Amino acid sequence: GRLFNIEGNLGVPLLSASDPRIRELLTEGMEFLLARNNRNLFLETVNQITNEITDSGFNQGMGNRGNDYVPFYYECPNNGCHSSRTELHYEDRGTSAVLSGICPTCSESIEIETSTDSPYLGEIAKHLSLRVDSRQMVIDSIIPTVVHVGGPGEAAYYSQIIPAAKAMSFRSLTGVCPG
Repeated sequence: GRLFNIEGNLGVPLLSASDPRIRELLTEGMEFLLARNNRNLFLETVNQITNEITDSGFNQGMGNRGNDYVPFYYECPNNGCHSSRTELHYEDRGTSAVLSGICPTCSESIEIETSTDSPYLGEIAKHLSLRVDSRQMVIDSIIPTVVHVGGPGEAAYYSQIIPAAKAMSFRSLTGVCPG
């Protein structure tokens, strides 16, 4: 895509969610997905659609998401970790949520506490890496996607994600902007 854009001088912005300059811009979309009501609606819808796909005899693109699901990973900033992705686990503690995990490289415990209804991730945004099932929705929170080039795997999990985006009235794939 980058070469095509450069060669054709199309002027089409190409975004990579892993680009450090873009990560901070994606924070609002990650906070939107992490907010209790949106997160619960996402989980409920994705799991319902996943079960419908499986019950119809088809293979789902991704499995059900558990109650500890977090829509992003934490990349460990410690020396020698080379930004190892740490899967975070969600724990609802009333007005706050605790996201926790253990770096697979250095074994350091990670614990992030934020509001369940209005999460704030600004201070750690540069260490957050989107999951495959949240990437397109979060990118669409900052710039509308005109074309997404993907393969059969992405088509499979989009069949599970699009209904969740619609249920949350998320602009990604639905035309509605979050917040």
